[in-house]
Amino acid sequence: MNKSYRKLILTLIILSGVIFFYVFPHQKAAEAIITPSKDKTESIQITGKITDQKAAKAGLTLLQQNLQAANAKDSTAYADTLIKKAQAATKKEMDKFFASYDLHHELLSFEVIKQEQNQMVIKAQQKTINQGKEKYRNHISEARHLFVKEDGSWKIKETNMADTSFID
Repeated sequence: MNKSYRKLILTLIILSGVIFFYVFPHQKAAEAIITPSKDKTESIQITGKITDQKAAKAGLTLLQQNLQAANAKDSTAYADTLIKKAQAATKKEMDKFFASYDLHHELLSFEVIKQEQNQMVIKAQQKTINQGKEKYRNHISEARHLFVKEDGSWKIKETNMADTSFID
């Protein structure tokens, strides 16, 4: 083999190694951002201005049920987490939405902002990942939820999304 041919092969091997060692770890990091974790919601800590731990835990459980219903595309279970007044219209809208999109929602944090006997304001961080073919951007957003007691059970009355960061 001549010297220039060996140099070319050596350069290609080194370049391949650099590309492999640079791209592979970064690809794993990107997958970690986009791939939903299975057990993250079980480890969510309730933080913030908690005056009633039992009510805060009930709110966390309700929000987890809401997101699980959305992941399962179960509009009935999703609507059941809401106040009665919003259930019928929301179920109808969610049926359409679930037919179009395949998303995975993951709760990242749960913070009590204000807590009273019959209502709570919660700030939650949620990650949404598009697992379908329809165009929908992966993102992390902050949601402000108003929980109210209705017939002795906690329900979601209102949700406002804010501070959305796209991750794709």
